[in-house]
Amino acid sequence: MTSNRFAEHWPAGSLLLAAVMWGLFWLPLRYFHQQGIDGLWSSVIVYLAALVAGVGLMRHHWHELRNTPWRLVAIAFASGWCNISFIVAVAEKDAARVVLLFYLAPVWSIMLGILFLHERPGLSALVISLLAMTGAGLMLWDPQQGAVWPRDRNDWLALSSGFSFAVANVLVRGLPQAGAMTKSFVTWCGVVLVGGVGILLLYHPQHYPVPQVPMSLWPWLLLVGAPGVVVMTVLVQYGVSRLPVYRSAVILLFEVFVTLLSSQLLSDERLSSMGWLGGALIIAASAVSALAAKTSRYRRGRGEVE
Repeated sequence: MTSNRFAEHWPAGSLLLAAVMWGLFWLPLRYFHQQGIDGLWSSVIVYLAALVAGVGLMRHHWHELRNTPWRLVAIAFASGWCNISFIVAVAEKDAARVVLLFYLAPVWSIMLGILFLHERPGLSALVISLLAMTGAGLMLWDPQQGAVWPRDRNDWLALSSGFSFAVANVLVRGLPQAGAMTKSFVTWCGVVLVGGVGILLLYHPQHYPVPQVPMSLWPWLLLVGAPGVVVMTVLVQYGVSRLPVYRSAVILLFEVFVTLLSSQLLSDERLSSMGWLGGALIIAASAVSALAAKTSRYRRGRGEVE
């Protein structure tokens, strides 16, 4: 009885562990960057290691790639840019700011759902959008320009990462045929592909050469990819496939708190008071989004029209 009761908490525990791991993901990326391996190169190396490990995990799922190949390609590109832009941004600086701006994804999901899935937003969607956009406005407010505008490249990367994440989610929602392992594998492929194209476009023998990776750094790069990225992905897939969407979303929000706390304690990064207030509103928007999913699920169970 005790073991069964303990097993009931495994899905939530897996998501909580995944949130902690993703919340600390910026630490090795920042270390690699300090050692001369920028976010673009480290993301390709790390996800290539995950991809190689994923080949073995895909042995019973290859047939799923043939079902909807073009949609899977679109998911690969959206997920690829999502991860590349996120890694490049957090590897350089302001991990907390990047993560908070990334969490504008619920707003983009609502907009894309209206445009492409013909969803009809209710009051909760309007509240989510208002909270998140107000929070983003506070974080992006530039007193020198007197305008709301991304302050640098990392802000743009964080915003585009959240948008790409929303695009990938909309595409995934229309793809019930593919399993979690296939979607993960496609994501890893997308990161390697998008990152590889980026390296080819930016490569220059003097301005952007191939980095000289010390032999002592290779084991850490490979370990972050496999088992690191693989374990984090599997933990998320295990949890979200066994818990209601709203519970998964609330638990995964713990990633924000881990990133905020670790970046304040382990680096010289500091959010301004406006940044803290804006971040709180963005987190609140994500929480409302999760609760809205719970309400929607409850209404469907009663047979009511949303």
